Amino acid sequence: GFLDDSTLGPRALTDLRQANRLDPSRPAVWMAQASIESRIGELRAALFSIRRAQEADPLHSQGDYLDYKRFEAELQLERYDSAMVACSVGARRYPKAPLFRICGTKVAGLRSAEARDADTALRLADSLAGLEKLALPPTTPTELRLYAAAILWRAGLADSGERVYTRVSADWGANVDPGMLTDAAYARMVRGDIDSALALAARAVRADPMIARSLVELPQFAPLRRDAGFGAATQGIPPAETRGAPDR
Repeated sequence: GFLDDSTLGPRALTDLRQANRLDPSRPAVWMAQASIESRIGELRAALFSIRRAQEADPLHSQGDYLDYKRFEAELQLERYDSAMVACSVGARRYPKAPLFRICGTKVAGLRSAEARDADTALRLADSLAGLEKLALPPTTPTELRLYAAAILWRAGLADSGERVYTRVSADWGANVDPGMLTDAAYARMVRGDIDSALALAARAVRADPMIARSLVELPQFAPLRRDAGFGAATQGIPPAETRGAPDR
């Protein structure tokens, strides 16, 4: 229930840590702890908890989810080589798991400057969007397309990146998923459009105040944190209200 009240996260975390001190043999409890730690931006603590969950789960009762959470934690810490190892291990253990179809592309989205990786991301997004039952978050195809835009911008293909980004964001309404707004903010940051990135970040925070902690903690947003308007964005205030910049 803490998702609806940011003050409950630390309290729930205290209970889970106490539970794991009393009995460290339950992987599901370690995973619950890791989920909250990740949610509030304590990424290194989350990775430790995930590893403890793996140690407590020799029979892999948690399935592909546990391996994928380790991949995500490594990725968020910008430990890309370790993330790819986790991706490869998960793919070997669970060759049919949809989660491991996308992990390599997610790594590319955060570091690649090769247009072919953008093409791969777009093809994968199209293939996933065409599935009637997608065993992944429904926002995954959009996330992959935003990564493709970021890759194209790193590759110096500004027009191509803009076309991909516009196709993704053109029909966003008032209730767009805040996680997608965060991904879009990252893409605009890569583009060099800091004001748009901050406006999107502020919009995401207004929709989900707990996103502010991720913006502060995630290494990938370090360039955005250097801007004077970042603090206001983490309070849900866009540049348009602080320095007259367009809110896009």
